[in-house]
Amino acid sequence: IQDFSPSFSFNRVETEVPTESPTSIPLSNTKGMDVKHEGSLKGDTNKLLQTESFKRGNALIVNVHITHHAGTTICHMMSNTMEAPDFACTISKNETGEQFTLQKRDSLREHPWSHQFTAVNVEIVLPFYQFVTWDYTEEYPALQETNWEYDHLVSMIVMKHPIDRFLSGGKCGDSPDFERFQQLIPGDPTNETQDVYWEYANSNCADNYALRVLSNSSTCVDGANTTFQCLEGAKELLKRFTFILDAACLAESMKALSEELDLDLDMNQIADFNSKRTKVSARARIGNDTLYEYLENRFKRDIELYEWSKSRSIVRC
Repeated sequence: IQDFSPSFSFNRVETEVPTESPTSIPLSNTKGMDVKHEGSLKGDTNKLLQTESFKRGNALIVNVHITHHAGTTICHMMSNTMEAPDFACTISKNETGEQFTLQKRDSLREHPWSHQFTAVNVEIVLPFYQFVTWDYTEEYPALQETNWEYDHLVSMIVMKHPIDRFLSGGKCGDSPDFERFQQLIPGDPTNETQDVYWEYANSNCADNYALRVLSNSSTCVDGANTTFQCLEGAKELLKRFTFILDAACLAESMKALSEELDLDLDMNQIADFNSKRTKVSARARIGNDTLYEYLENRFKRDIELYEWSKSRSIVRC
């Protein structure tokens, strides 16, 4: 049997894992919101080991990015403080031989990494990058296969309310319907675009978008008929990630992440992002209660997943 364990030596720290940690650290610049850093790693020995490994330069951060879940913002902030691939923080076909051989580059681009190859691929990437993004549209990628428990892999994901995501520019991301919907409905709904918004609301690409990426089945998403088991499968995956961030208070979440990992993030960038946060509700932006309530019903499992994820987010807002 071939041994796929890493050939390099990590400086594993045999320290006593803290049993006590702050559970409620108020954050600044949160006027109008009850935002608290909840000490999300308390009692989780494996995730504490992952963060300690990163602090000592022995772990890779992977951001699982669902389209329109702040991927550009996260990439920009993280790449300003650590090494990351140039193109959207993703290992792309344009990576040069200076980083990886052609064979290794193509292997690394194919993600999610299997459980068997997670440690091997971290070993390959870590000398060059400390942060990478795995970018997903609405397809089913089988993320459950990756060894998210690996001590030298720190995982993070930003969760966003499904109806807020539905209204994001770019609509269906890289799906076949992207170009059409992007041209026909470049902005929020108007009287002139109500019909095409209804078409968009009923499209396959908009159907429980994030849930389809995170579920444990490629066939369980089916609008309002999406199963409870589909939701539970996605929850089990999210439990394995080191950090969950909430897009509703992303600036505060990034500040908390910076504290957890001893990052030197630009606080001015965080404050700037905070100032640009949309103040208008999704219902008001849609301007049609019938359409809004239809979306609530069709995306109900995706919404349930988002609401559940808030209880496990690094910051609760």
